[in-house]
Amino acid sequence: MSIFKSAKVRVGVADSGINPHHRHVGHVSGGVGLRFQDRVVEADDDWEDKLGHGTAAAATIRAHAPSAELYSIRIFRRRLETHVDTLLRAIEWASSETLDLLNLSLGCTEEARAPDFAAACARAHEAGLVIVAAHELSGQPSLPGRLDGVIAVRADPGLEADAIRYENGVFIASSWARELPGLPKERNFHGVSLAVAHVTGMAAALLAESVHKSELADRLARG
Repeated sequence: MSIFKSAKVRVGVADSGINPHHRHVGHVSGGVGLRFQDRVVEADDDWEDKLGHGTAAAATIRAHAPSAELYSIRIFRRRLETHVDTLLRAIEWASSETLDLLNLSLGCTEEARAPDFAAACARAHEAGLVIVAAHELSGQPSLPGRLDGVIAVRADPGLEADAIRYENGVFIASSWARELPGLPKERNFHGVSLAVAHVTGMAAALLAESVHKSELADRLARG
């Protein structure tokens, strides 16, 4: 008799933090708080969520990959906005911690920062980190989602949570967060950020089945 043992998959969630006490999240393996202050990015250990958005993303990932190890990278503080350098630092942190996947439910539309993102993503690739990110924001191409080697995602509110499409190099997933009992889905978090979380969760589930990272995008594209 053979016994299948799933591989350990380490997933970083760069967002508003994660609430480890939420019933849809459970254990959080660690994390970091990042903030841009006095022209530098500072790090601390305050990674818990105060806004709810990152927790919704983590819960959505957990629905697809219940055994994944989640790491909170808190880059949003009082609102869902952050400095570009903070986002770049989040990629660097995930790379240095040898995470397997980084969920970026956000992006940057400043084309002038493309070389910075390209360099950060190249280092991430060398470290074995797979980045899942929004392909566009408000109709504009988004960084790092439009870069080669990044799993780019768009949202379709008509898709079910376990469905995915692949069109012209972009993955399309449901825009709805993991449902909460008694709460209409329209009142929960939704948008491309949650579509990214769905794809990250599906990717984590494949890695747990020992799919090689070099084959991950192809396996996701096959549905």
